[in-house]
Amino acid sequence: MWCIVNLPNGTQLAVTCDSKALGQECIEKVCKSLGMLCENEYFGLERWDPTQPETRTRHWLNLRNRLRTDANAGSGLNLMLALRVKFWVPVHQILQENVRDLFYMQAKVDLIEGRLNAKDWNNAAYLSALLCQADGIRFNKASLSAKCPVQIKLELKEKKEKEQQNLAAKKRRLSKQKSMDSIDLSNSEAGNTGASSDSEEETSPLNVYKSYIIKPSGCDVDDIPSEYLKQIAKEHEQLANTSMSQKSAKYCLLQQIQNLPGFGEELFSGVTCIEPSVRCDILVGPQGLVVCTGDDRMNIPFSAIATAKSYRRIFKLEYVDDHNTRKELEVKLPKHIIAADLYRSITERHAFYVCDKVRGVVTSQFTRDFKGTIASMFREHTELGKRYVFDIQRTCREVHDHARRILHERGLDVALVTNDAIDAKRDTNEHEISIERCVNSRLMDAMRCNICMDREMNTMFNPCRHVGACNTCAAKCEQCPYCRQKVTNVVRVYLPPELRANTPLETAPASSDRPTPNTMPTAIAD
Repeated sequence: MWCIVNLPNGTQLAVTCDSKALGQECIEKVCKSLGMLCENEYFGLERWDPTQPETRTRHWLNLRNRLRTDANAGSGLNLMLALRVKFWVPVHQILQENVRDLFYMQAKVDLIEGRLNAKDWNNAAYLSALLCQADGIRFNKASLSAKCPVQIKLELKEKKEKEQQNLAAKKRRLSKQKSMDSIDLSNSEAGNTGASSDSEEETSPLNVYKSYIIKPSGCDVDDIPSEYLKQIAKEHEQLANTSMSQKSAKYCLLQQIQNLPGFGEELFSGVTCIEPSVRCDILVGPQGLVVCTGDDRMNIPFSAIATAKSYRRIFKLEYVDDHNTRKELEVKLPKHIIAADLYRSITERHAFYVCDKVRGVVTSQFTRDFKGTIASMFREHTELGKRYVFDIQRTCREVHDHARRILHERGLDVALVTNDAIDAKRDTNEHEISIERCVNSRLMDAMRCNICMDREMNTMFNPCRHVGACNTCAAKCEQCPYCRQKVTNVVRVYLPPELRANTPLETAPASSDRPTPNTMPTAIAD
């Protein structure tokens, strides 16, 4: 049978599998077609329907079971599946470039479609610029002076509202015939204005950024700032000036999304059993659970979970709170399969991110269908009708170690495989260093005397109290160079050592965890 597998970038890949093939065989063929030697455990398969929108609630196929049974494909000849990232890991742990590209593809789609949101509009503009740089879009200088299409739409909307108000006033004043004539005339003028605005919008160089719009959480299309596309262009200009490569931009984007809310989390929505009218959302992430009940938000780490079980549509969780008190949470999900997926997601994520190895109690759990149940009455250890509950085989550490061994056995040096990642990280560091040097340079220039621009400003004029000159130039001033007020006397002021213009750059103390100024020449030389 044919398995049509949808990739994160929207392309489809077809592989042939036996009618009794397991899901593991299918995903291995897909990864082999994509040139991946290992690290398949980061990905999973789910049913794909092109007519249904993708959500944060995932239904992963169990790769240890048969594809035809677990996918519930019916009598169709083809299976429609989707390859998606199941376990998100830090980008520096990914050893293969092909795997990193798949991570980037899904991160891009999740950001644009709103399954992953930025912190604010500034962060959204920076992420959009990284996407443009990673996709190889060249920066156009004309975009900085162009009018933003979002602003054009807002102005056109305001014009139409004013015209409608004027038409309403004319209807009240004029006769019916004259009113209709004026309406036709005004509508034709409005049409001409709208046509000119549409043509201006179509030719705007900022249109290239329309397909890269990222929104913060809780914001809609109507909330987009009028200058948002121009803000993306400014961020894109900074990335283009530093000559950031596409690989570096992908690496930097995967680094940035690790700090976003909702990164690597799956969402399960239901209602509480105590109050059926209260909605309860459970987010399962790498560190634990986030339970949102109404306006309350509670974090439950994996270490605080005592037991978790699902029965039909009910999911029950027992945990220990911050006061060492044992509590229970019962949630009713829309379907029994969603409750089972929630139980599976918690168990597999705890095993993958927290445990050193996958325990046998996890890998050995299974259920049977009706035929298997009847057969097990006569033969206890029969494989007939057995369906495994979990398909996780390795933890995060084991996947990384196994990938290093596979690459070493294939004759590929791990250092060479990760060379692109090191180069990308170096480019990112150089980009941050260049920005910091520019900021320091402008800061030092701002602290110099505004008259001679040679010495540091260290004198205050009285009585206006303006500071902007050195003591040598201040002694020659009869009026303040800023407000033209007569100077009665001057007073010596002392700036902090970090802001003194004559302080050498190499001796400026560090003020953050980023590369310090005294290491800038060394970092650039490397």
